[in-house]
Amino acid sequence: MGKLTLFQEQIVGFLSINSRKNLSSIRKKYNQSQQYINRTANKLITDGVIKDFYTLVDYSRFDLLNFRLYIRLNYQDEQTYLEFVEYLKQMPESSYIASIGGTFDIICTFLCPNASYFNKTLLGLLSNFSRLIMDYTVLTTIVLRSFAWKKITKDPHEIILGGDREPIVLSEMDKRIVSIFSKHPRKSCLEISREIGVSAKTVILRLKNLHRQEIILGFRPVLNIPNTRMNLMMVKYHNATAGKLNNFTKYLVSHPNVQYIVKTIGEWNIEIQFLTDTGQEYKTLEREIRMKFIEIIQEVNSIPVYETYKMSYYPGNEVN
Repeated sequence: MGKLTLFQEQIVGFLSINSRKNLSSIRKKYNQSQQYINRTANKLITDGVIKDFYTLVDYSRFDLLNFRLYIRLNYQDEQTYLEFVEYLKQMPESSYIASIGGTFDIICTFLCPNASYFNKTLLGLLSNFSRLIMDYTVLTTIVLRSFAWKKITKDPHEIILGGDREPIVLSEMDKRIVSIFSKHPRKSCLEISREIGVSAKTVILRLKNLHRQEIILGFRPVLNIPNTRMNLMMVKYHNATAGKLNNFTKYLVSHPNVQYIVKTIGEWNIEIQFLTDTGQEYKTLEREIRMKFIEIIQEVNSIPVYETYKMSYYPGNEVN
């Protein structure tokens, strides 16, 4: 598929704000028929521009931590690699999985109740794939900031996950609703009501309450936009004061190419995902950022992102 048309970009931008919002609300704005709007959106999904949708669930409300694992592989063959990816996808604790370049080959994040649980999960992974995994790095997520496709939406529509949040105990029905929305972000409330045996009104009210409790915070697409480049910029700080870091964060939040920001503990202090039209555009941005914030940036490592395999902020099952 070639470069997106302006209208296709507008559809993607609209869905990046809230993937559950009815497309009929933009009919007047773009002076297009509902049939044409729906057909355009469906083609974006069929063509893989929108690979999937995901629900932004604040995992910290379930007293979970987010660990980021960057893995370097000893490649054997494509089949072995695909089997490893599938194994990661089936792990109930795995959250985000993507193929990357540079020093590492895969990034996989895990939602775990504590460091000990993650360590046991990691040791099991290393034991099962001792010949495949050559090296790895672990970072702990402090807070994650997710944004809409700002190039189109202009406004960041920021959603924040993690941080210093109080855990919330949910009813079994609410847990089930969160689980369903996590697996099927665009499933209608009517369909969910039939699945769990309650009225659609009950599902709607409980969804609103989950939003008020800051548990389900939003719905977004997994993007695979043609003729664009996705990169992670890993940054290590030095001489960083609260004021300088605040200015850096404000700059990133308003930057049109930034998709998400992850504040971390470990070898790197922050992970930033950029979406640019070309590799050269990204390199220019990297140089600009290093020059603009030279006082606090000690080191930068750029990692290209090739393909997203999984995106979920709610564990596949209950983690005990």
